[in-house]
Amino acid sequence: MAKQPIEQNPERYKKKEDKWIISSLPSEPTKEQIATIKPLELEVGKPIDKDLLIPLLAVNGIAVKVNEYYLVSEQTISDIKNSNNPHYDIIENGKVLGIPMGKTIPIIEISDKNLRAIGNTRDIANKNAGVLEVDYIYETEIKMGVPIGLVNQINYTLSPDISRPADKFKTFDWALQSERNESAYNITQLKIDTAQDKEKSLDTTKLATFLTGIDSRLQIIRKDFNDIKKCFFDATLPALSTHTWNEVATTDSSNATDDKPQVVTKETALAAVGDTPVVAKEKALKTEQDRIKADAEAAKSSIEQQISKQADDLQRAQQGDAEAQNRLRQEIADAKRTTDVVYSQYEALSKGIK
Repeated sequence: MAKQPIEQNPERYKKKEDKWIISSLPSEPTKEQIATIKPLELEVGKPIDKDLLIPLLAVNGIAVKVNEYYLVSEQTISDIKNSNNPHYDIIENGKVLGIPMGKTIPIIEISDKNLRAIGNTRDIANKNAGVLEVDYIYETEIKMGVPIGLVNQINYTLSPDISRPADKFKTFDWALQSERNESAYNITQLKIDTAQDKEKSLDTTKLATFLTGIDSRLQIIRKDFNDIKKCFFDATLPALSTHTWNEVATTDSSNATDDKPQVVTKETALAAVGDTPVVAKEKALKTEQDRIKADAEAAKSSIEQQISKQADDLQRAQQGDAEAQNRLRQEIADAKRTTDVVYSQYEALSKGIK
């Protein structure tokens, strides 16, 4: 904002010690006018301590009060001096009919008293996000009593022509062990080195090497996973390497497709546990042996049942034959007795006839 020039009768405004003398006389006043029209006197407002007037603002025609300091531009200070009138000023220069004179330069008041407490609270959330440290604006270099980071942020907020100041922060390198060491999780070579010979029996040494290798890789995976959990749940930061970033926080392009970083996720799951070739062969052989044994036992049981049944049938047949023979003998005996009786009667009858 440019200075406020006095277009009409600038000579009417004079400053005498601690008062402003404002004359309403025309440029060529008469004696009568001089006698009757008295100048208006206003007390000069209490000036701001020069040590509290900080010329670091990049925007003219405005003041920002930070605690006890007043941030203004060099141009604004110059305009106040050159205007030489009680109207264009930061302070109030008396009142006319209850209306204050001066204080025409707008003042924005802010306080940085709570910034540190807010920053301390944010530090915990930052650690949950894997951020080691952040340089907050109140932690930047102090210039003329005010953090320069705060000044830069104010200038950016007030002026559309000033670029947003960069934020400086340090983050952890969250590269997993498999990204820093390709063989950390990989078991391809381990499988080759411990492959079992299909034609031979189980090599327990190779098996032990294989199981030990699997266990060591599982331990690496568990450590990666536990480090992540400790960070994001407990804000416990792991002993990882760090990166320092100076980035400008933006909102207008952060959602654009081209600005999104490429994210690669890896997942593993145990599909099945397979036997070594020798173990598989031995299992198949035993399964076949068990099957043959079961079949043989079933066949044996079936034959034994059949023999038992046939023996029972034979025994029943033999018993049946004995009973039939006994009945036949009885019938023969009965028939003989009957025959004997009849023959006796016949003989007796024959004798009687004779």
